[in-house]
Amino acid sequence: MRYAMLLLLLPVLAVAREALVAPVTPSVRPEPVPVGDAPAAAPHADDWSAYGRSNKATRFAPHDDIRPDNVAALQERWRVALGAPPAELADRWAPRTTPLKIGNDLFLCTATGEVLALDAANGTERWRRQLATAAAVSGDASCRGVAFHESLGADAHGLCRQRLLVSLPDGTLWALDATSGEPCREFGRRGRLQLGTTVPPTVVRGVAVVASDDAVIGLSAVSGRELWRWPEQGAKQGAVQAQTVFSADEALGLVYVPLLQPAQLVALDVTQGEAAWAFTAVHGDVWGYGLAAQATLLDWPAADGGRVPALVLPTVHGELFVLEREHGEPLVPISARPVPAGYGPAGALPPAQPHSALPGPRPPLAQEEDAWGGSLVEQLWCRIQFRRLSYQGRFTPPTEQPWLQTAGALSGVGWGGVSVDQGRGLLVLNYSRLPMRGMLRDGVPVREPWPCLRPPHGGLMAIDIQQGELAWDRALGRGGLPLPFGWRLPWPAQNGTVNQGGVLLTAGGLAFVGATPDNYFRAFDTLTGEERWRVRLPAGGQATPISYRLDGRQYVAIVAGGDYQLPGQVAGRAGHYLLVFALPD
Repeated sequence: MRYAMLLLLLPVLAVAREALVAPVTPSVRPEPVPVGDAPAAAPHADDWSAYGRSNKATRFAPHDDIRPDNVAALQERWRVALGAPPAELADRWAPRTTPLKIGNDLFLCTATGEVLALDAANGTERWRRQLATAAAVSGDASCRGVAFHESLGADAHGLCRQRLLVSLPDGTLWALDATSGEPCREFGRRGRLQLGTTVPPTVVRGVAVVASDDAVIGLSAVSGRELWRWPEQGAKQGAVQAQTVFSADEALGLVYVPLLQPAQLVALDVTQGEAAWAFTAVHGDVWGYGLAAQATLLDWPAADGGRVPALVLPTVHGELFVLEREHGEPLVPISARPVPAGYGPAGALPPAQPHSALPGPRPPLAQEEDAWGGSLVEQLWCRIQFRRLSYQGRFTPPTEQPWLQTAGALSGVGWGGVSVDQGRGLLVLNYSRLPMRGMLRDGVPVREPWPCLRPPHGGLMAIDIQQGELAWDRALGRGGLPLPFGWRLPWPAQNGTVNQGGVLLTAGGLAFVGATPDNYFRAFDTLTGEERWRVRLPAGGQATPISYRLDGRQYVAIVAGGDYQLPGQVAGRAGHYLLVFALPD
């Protein structure tokens, strides 16, 4: 009788197990998660729960223990070595990692394919998982960070309740139990999907939104099943390319997707995967001005004295567009500014381009006297080259003759995005100004850096949100003269260098930024732009720092690992590290 009962129960047990660990039938309905409950939408005051602290991507922490009057005492509390680049990755080394802090834990990934959980107080390792190999990395050795999701319907016998979603350098997306680091077997194929991206998903209403090949897809954050794909295969929109982290409005159910190609910001309905609206930042882009940074969500002052839910869209050519979130309408005037006539691979180029009335890090028009070099010989060579280049100002069109672009791939606001201190009414951003030399190869425009214009080549800038005016602007980073073996003789003062990374703002009135190739981590007074503190890192801080609180103490953390894309930097020479700073006891 006992065996007969077991035989009868076997099919039931098999079905139950399948329901726990196997992907379910695809559906367009996402997992139901109450609006506002997700940590990425509304982080705990002590935490850093998403890439930009929250899905609003403000990069602002409500912590005020560290202030301009005491930051000089800030000191390193601990560090964790994250590994050195294997030989086959040395020329593609660019960690760019931003950790998360949830509760008592720090979570992060590495450029060598590991995922770690650390005690946020002292760096003690809770668990570490090696999930990717150097041989499997085909692009940059980069891992921007992880996403965190709590499955409200999970139980102790089945699904991972708290999970990390991490896109590793080999293009795999993993779901890991946040407590143990074990793969969540109910997600994808035993915890893994192959998507081809190295940026973390944006989790909105239980949907993990991420780029995959030539589309943007929405996945169930629990099972990994594909809920929707945009654009749909065969759609008129055609293929799209996105390579950065997205931001989102949980209440509206919209995720904001910056596209490299075409240069558009698209607001997608996270429930249906349909475009609610789209804004084109560059028409007929042949300059490489695709969108590289998150949009930052904030409240913008209205004419009646109220506030409007808005977003700021930064660009690599120096524009800052301010749009209403629900419908994409401009809140700061945008004009169609005439540009030089020309032709691209698709025919005649548009006669005008969008121009924002808000000040931004637009490069000034170049003159021959701006030609610059480290010696008189270099200056003379640069002047000769300037005369040989076609240059008609902004948006100089491609020609058979090589041309000058004063804004290039390492210009304007890069993947670090912008940060907002809503209380002080300031938008703060770091930016670069590295001109590019363009040429045609087989009829296709290609570009290469042309560092022949005088510094500053990078800076830190603050915009007054209420007035719509520049609050302050200063050089960021100290360059130098090249020496043998990749070393440089530094200039005696900051002259402004190309930089990559983001700015951390705090309620204490400080702006923390690494980003520069001189390997310094700096703190500035948010109101004045005055430098108040700096420390030398073991490698370049090309990442966005974070702030968190634990047991009544404020900590500031940054991953230092360098970035092969920055001129003058030998990335990965010292490996990469997580460094954590705090005031003394």
